[in-house]
Amino acid sequence: MLPLILFIPFLFTAFLTFDQIVKTEHGEFFGNWVDDGQPRGFLWKPPPGPSWLGTGWAGQSRWFVWLFQTPPWAKSSTKVMGLLRCYRVCVLIWNLGIILWFAIAWLIRGAGGTS
Repeated sequence: MLPLILFIPFLFTAFLTFDQIVKTEHGEFFGNWVDDGQPRGFLWKPPPGPSWLGTGWAGQSRWFVWLFQTPPWAKSSTKVMGLLRCYRVCVLIWNLGIILWFAIAWLIRGAGGTS
């Protein structure tokens, strides 16, 4: 059976990549970062200042929205486009791995219970 631990590096890579996207938006596309609700990363947080308390659900929903939609500001940056691609692939591998792991566990459990 495929150990779940094999997929954890993809989850952490997704977290760190998302942080890099938000950090880049904050540093290079500040106006867009404000318009996006001043999102924080999973680990990265903006430096203290007027935006420190501004993040809410609108900002925190970016981790999900950017899986399916490329923000217009990102299209002008090959760096951000590469980060988005990496983020999406890592999240996909993590999710497929979890589904596969549960499916195999369910099949093994089901096969063992039919004796």
